Amino acid sequence: MLLRVLAALPFIGMLVGIAFVNRVEPLVLGMPFVLAWIVMWVILSSIIMAIVYNLDPSNRHVAAEGKEARP
Repeated sequence: MLLRVLAALPFIGMLVGIAFVNRVEPLVLGMPFVLAWIVMWVILSSIIMAIVYNLDPSNRHVAAEGKEARP
């Protein structure tokens, strides 16, 4: 359940959050706030997906054997 909630966070942050942060001011690192919001979520999505990958029990089994999973 926790993995599904974590995996849904980028979707919620990008699509639902845009409605709340849709403004040009303030500027963040020279970018409009909405663009900075999207860039932040792109970076956070990578971090969140890495956490989901590491917490997934099926990936722990593969890492313990030292082999890659085969489809």
